Amino acid sequence: MSRRSMFCTLAAFAILCTADGAPVSAKSRKKTRFAGELTKGIKTHKDWVERFKETLDPRVFMLLTSRVGRPITKEKAAEICASMEHKPDEMQSLMEKWGITRDPKTYNKLKVKEWEEKYAEEALVMKSKHYIILGTKVDTIVCTFLKYYQEKIYKYYEKMYPTKEKIDGRFLIYIYPDRNQYLASGAPGFSGAYYNASARKLVGYVDGQHRDKRRWIAETRICNFFHEGFLQYFGYFVPGPPVWLNEGGAMMSESIYVDMKILKEMGHMSHRYCKRIKEAVAAGRHTPLETFLRLDHQAFYANPKLHYPQGWALSHFLRYGPKEYREIPSTIVELLLNGADTKTAVTTAFETIDMSKLEGDFVAYVNAIEPELRRNRFHYPGN
Repeated sequence: MSRRSMFCTLAAFAILCTADGAPVSAKSRKKTRFAGELTKGIKTHKDWVERFKETLDPRVFMLLTSRVGRPITKEKAAEICASMEHKPDEMQSLMEKWGITRDPKTYNKLKVKEWEEKYAEEALVMKSKHYIILGTKVDTIVCTFLKYYQEKIYKYYEKMYPTKEKIDGRFLIYIYPDRNQYLASGAPGFSGAYYNASARKLVGYVDGQHRDKRRWIAETRICNFFHEGFLQYFGYFVPGPPVWLNEGGAMMSESIYVDMKILKEMGHMSHRYCKRIKEAVAAGRHTPLETFLRLDHQAFYANPKLHYPQGWALSHFLRYGPKEYREIPSTIVELLLNGADTKTAVTTAFETIDMSKLEGDFVAYVNAIEPELRRNRFHYPGN
């Protein structure tokens, strides 16, 4: 058996079994969170690249391609890794082709330079600990808001899903000066902000008639970036999360209550999402959890008016509901980081859960919560 094959076999075995060969229990999973064989010693993106070079492990390749917005199947990953094993001289070129060897710091410098060349004296560049914001001077207000509040929401992302790995470089945020340039960047026509996974950037804009209205910007745009920022964070650190967990976390982030300089979680209930899911549950129109947990992207987005509120409600339930369920999201993340595919991670995380009881507890939780209206109060940095 080759070193690579042995590594893969041992890592896969560590995910699914305990030392004596029994299935991993919820209790043992809690103790070993983020401590699997595949993630051991990983602190940066470069560590993942080196781990792949050493092992040619398809699971690591899948994680890396997912990170740069080009996810592939495990069959395709295995095929590519096999070709690299037989033609090691082509390894570097293949990795470059897929974009997984890109140095984030160098890449960011290039993007800043391109932005400054494009907008010349009108270019605006702001930096914080985790972000580089590229805008133009007409959007100084929204860029200043983002520099202040996006850094605060980042701490919430880390609180929800902590990881030992740190981002190489910074995340990028683009604010285009008008809607036409925003749409030209690939933005969905109905959106005010979106996340571009392949370029690892958040993108947004503010209409000319609103760009000097601080309250409008704060109440209309900032929550968009809280939402998309979670997708950016989660997409970088976690390969192939189930769509309900990804969008549920984003909507939890969107619903954060802002009280001047403080962001408050406090189990905040989104009035909009709460009302929709309560109506759906009362009418028996929500998707049963046994099915919902396994929806792919196409099925999830085919019914956004139902599935977004249900994704929010399920994420809220797993975070604030009965303690017996609270480790499930972190267990899914742990399994994904250690090489499990999406389907396996979900199945394993729920294997000890009575699905009938889960459904009943979820419905009871939704029926008991009440929509709560809270008006965010924003602080404008510098005042």
